[in-house]
Amino acid sequence: MAKDEERTWEMRPHISGGLSFWEKFELAKKEGRHVCVGLDPDPKRLPQHLYQEFPVVTDAIYYFLTEVVNKVGKIVLAFKLNVAFYESLGWRGVKVMEDIIRHIQDSFPNAIIILDGKRGDIGKSNGKYARGYYEYYDVDGGTVNPYLGVGGDDALAPFFAYKDKLTFVLCLTSNKSGRDVQCIPVGCCGDNRPLYQCIADMIVDANKYGNIGMVVGATNPVDEIQYIRHVAGASMPILIPGIGDQGGDLKAVVKYGGENIIINSSSGIIHVSTDPDFAEVARQETIKLNDEINALMVG
Repeated sequence: MAKDEERTWEMRPHISGGLSFWEKFELAKKEGRHVCVGLDPDPKRLPQHLYQEFPVVTDAIYYFLTEVVNKVGKIVLAFKLNVAFYESLGWRGVKVMEDIIRHIQDSFPNAIIILDGKRGDIGKSNGKYARGYYEYYDVDGGTVNPYLGVGGDDALAPFFAYKDKLTFVLCLTSNKSGRDVQCIPVGCCGDNRPLYQCIADMIVDANKYGNIGMVVGATNPVDEIQYIRHVAGASMPILIPGIGDQGGDLKAVVKYGGENIIINSSSGIIHVSTDPDFAEVARQETIKLNDEINALMVG
């Protein structure tokens, strides 16, 4: 790596608007913005005319995502980018991810950006992951995996050290086979509770700076979502994927998830239409979901 590139890494300015996660979150709630739009592009579901206009698929994806962001940027709570959708396209895909992040930061600095990479490692490796999330990309939040430990200083501590960011720890995911692990009765808690309940306790215990949240899938039973909110307390943010194509119950999520929830919808917003007006359709879907959430919160 050239010395200039090394200096660029070290001197990269934080450009996320100067607001912390919590400042952005409280502003969004005050303005009634509750939707998190997942920017998870599927090359096979792009509007057909983009294939003709852009010979390189990553160029088509960048245009597609930019149009969506420009339409919904002022009305969303957050954007969530699943890293896998970009890494699977090689370096060009990673470049698209970075360019989209920079575009959001420049054009919509009050929108929260969450990188969904589900990172999880130990020691120096997690330090590098955390630095990538919160220094290089300078996003507001990121997802991590608790399997290597939650408390202590040998696992997720490097993420939690960024006090103005919000790190979401996986607690109970939306995929069916996840329950094979997350609902195993474990004796380490002393009473053979499901593992996810022990993880929830660990997350709360580690939340010394008030900068940790949980990931809880919308497709899980109501009593489990209700239990996690009870353990987490009213203020801890809960990131809830699974609304939209995955079939999560929006009414139940809002009722039992509490006020500080971030409801994510990905393909249910960005891939609804393959017509040239796809971005406007995404805007309408965002407004529709946001209105439903607001109505349920009032009700």
